[in-house]
Amino acid sequence: LLHNARDPFEYIWIDEGNADMAVYLCFGATNAVIGHANTWTQNASQSVRWWNQRLGDYGAGFLFMLFLADKLGGGAAIQQLVADSATGGTGIVNLANTLGPGSNDIGADFSSIFANFTAAVTLDDATTTQFGMSNIDMYQSCGGNQFCRLQLSDTIQNWGSMWQSTNHDLEGWGVHTFRFLGGT
Repeated sequence: LLHNARDPFEYIWIDEGNADMAVYLCFGATNAVIGHANTWTQNASQSVRWWNQRLGDYGAGFLFMLFLADKLGGGAAIQQLVADSATGGTGIVNLANTLGPGSNDIGADFSSIFANFTAAVTLDDATTTQFGMSNIDMYQSCGGNQFCRLQLSDTIQNWGSMWQSTNHDLEGWGVHTFRFLGGT
């Protein structure tokens, strides 16, 4: 409600992402927030930016806002995003291009920012500045009361010849990750 009052024309995925982030910051890793995030990380083919009021939509927005806060200066960055009258990806690009104290370069356009977000939620290695998020612990496996990393869409055992993905539907701004093993 607070975000909507200050920035009433903002896209819902950003507004609701910040709402879940507020719950996380005030109350910790609640079952609802973990459920939202894990619903998306287990089916990341659902768009981060399209809004259909699915549980995963809330989780995608939450994780993306948490990524921005982690990489671009915490609460001050989110305040700047809410104060910007530009909406959606434009507001996020504006934020990423005005690096403040404690900020890391995450890209100059939305495609680059999204690629770095994808790497962060797939790898979650907080020991490096670029890959992972220091404000959340994500685990390889899903279960219990923990956040899980983006789950693999498929594992490819032999990729010595031309390979292409089949039977993997993808919404715009959704993600598929593959592990390639073996090969020649």
